[in-house]
Amino acid sequence: MPETGWEAAELLQRADPNARARAAQKLRYEDFGADLNRALEDRVFDPDPEIRALAVSLIPDLREPVSPDLLSSALQDPCPDVVVSAAEAFAILRFPRASDILSECLAMRPDLTGPLALALARLEDPGAEDLLIDRLEQEDPAVRIAVLRTLGACATARSVPGLVSLLGCGNPAVEGEALAALVRVRERSPNSVGKGDLPADLLDRALPVLMKSRDRHPLLTGIALVGWLRPPEGPALLLGLLESPDRLVRERAREAFGAVAAGAERVALESIAGIADRDPAAAASALDRVAIARDEESRTTCLRLTRHPDAKVRERAVALAGRSGGAGTPEALLSLAKDPVGHVRAQTAEALGILRWKGAGPALEGLLSDPFPDVRQAALSALDTLRDHEVDQERLFESARGGPARAAALRACDPRRAGAPFLSAISDPDSQVRLAAAVSLNEHGVWLEEAAALLADEDPRVRAHALHARLKGPAALGLEPLAAFLRDRDSGVRQTFAIGLERSTGVERAAWLRKLLTDPCAAVGRAAARALAHHHDPQTIGSLLDAVSTGQLPVAAQAIESLGSLGDSEALPRLRAVARGGDPALRDLAAHAVRRVEESRA
Repeated sequence: MPETGWEAAELLQRADPNARARAAQKLRYEDFGADLNRALEDRVFDPDPEIRALAVSLIPDLREPVSPDLLSSALQDPCPDVVVSAAEAFAILRFPRASDILSECLAMRPDLTGPLALALARLEDPGAEDLLIDRLEQEDPAVRIAVLRTLGACATARSVPGLVSLLGCGNPAVEGEALAALVRVRERSPNSVGKGDLPADLLDRALPVLMKSRDRHPLLTGIALVGWLRPPEGPALLLGLLESPDRLVRERAREAFGAVAAGAERVALESIAGIADRDPAAAASALDRVAIARDEESRTTCLRLTRHPDAKVRERAVALAGRSGGAGTPEALLSLAKDPVGHVRAQTAEALGILRWKGAGPALEGLLSDPFPDVRQAALSALDTLRDHEVDQERLFESARGGPARAAALRACDPRRAGAPFLSAISDPDSQVRLAAAVSLNEHGVWLEEAAALLADEDPRVRAHALHARLKGPAALGLEPLAAFLRDRDSGVRQTFAIGLERSTGVERAAWLRKLLTDPCAAVGRAAARALAHHHDPQTIGSLLDAVSTGQLPVAAQAIESLGSLGDSEALPRLRAVARGGDPALRDLAAHAVRRVEESRA
């Protein structure tokens, strides 16, 4: 038979401490239900203090709630271990008035100040602040440290004088905890403590020790101090922590470095240049956190880093140079368009695009033939920003070798002026080239009659882009030749058709959208329902109401939104019925649509 909670709790009374420990583990991780609650409640009053303490420590792991009165009675126990276990349970379970109850216990049990203070620290409630300030005079350093950690978690400006007074007490551990508490108080209330409140020699004395510590707690204190006080050596101290294996230390150090570098980018960049050879990963990470290099010296240092042997350092330095600009920066970056590492070339293209230097045009055109797709895409985007540069289309097509290069060249050119190379791309055997031709038509918002072959391409991506470009073409072209796309074998093409019909013109548009509303693909039906929100006629209202009743859930949801946008009172009965008793996923949408229709009628 399965063991009951009562029988399992009996194991706590074994004489062997190891057996009791195993029993506690068993009770902690197995579900014995309400029986275990009752059994442990009895063990809280066991004559043996060890069993009482063990039973109380298991209470937070119970799946059934217990009364806070049980733990309150345990706080009155003469055994210190029982009291401490009860205090920790109060803090974990966060019962109402837990802070007040633990504060009363702290006042009555000064001998347990340390562990009770640590339990209060979990609650982060300032209610016990005055009592904790009084306990700062404890002679035992361990107790002082516990009180200071609690004040760090919950203290306000009232604690600042007492904390500052401990910064010169002569005990390094106590001084470190007092400083950590002050830092946390300032994080919660920036005006509660200023630089003038601290001893003049504090930074020289404490900061090097904190930043060299192997323990997380003092490291975080040191990082916060650097971010707050911004000492000249701050960037150099933080650089070694930017790639720390400790995630929290790493994140805080990077955040602090960015804050320090924002006001002292010259010092920050000099520190980065100094560490780049020893720790290129940290240097690259630091460059990401320098927002801009404003002065000439900073820009010179940044450009020097663009020649660093490490590719990541070069890449991040190029990005910073692009953000910073300045005389001579575009010319200095131009040579990096031939860097052996693709990521650096891509970042160079992006930086030249940000700088909008027309002299970069030929170099960017050359990158359109790069073997890496991200470099080609960056070069395309950069060329789009150069308003004063006209692409040499003939040279571009002549230099293009291979499908990817020809595709990039097509996208960089205006289809209306590309001439024969563009027309030959329409029938190119490489689908990448045909896709680029269709994308170019779509991006430039033009349509050429010679491109009609792309509408029947075997690649659905080509058909979709060509169809979108055709739908954006002149209204005189008409929609009738596109009727076959209602039955296209690819759902993505049909979805593109529905999206394009939303803004096109033609008598067939509304009827075709109503037909696409019943498409077996939910994405197509949803796009059609969204497009029909711009067509107010009785047939549209009826089709949308049918979609609410019989359509797939995503289609029905979009149909409800479209009915709300149309504001036709004919839809109110159906919408109200859905809001009252329809699919739970549609009720709120229907209620909102009802309000919109009623507001439009008012």
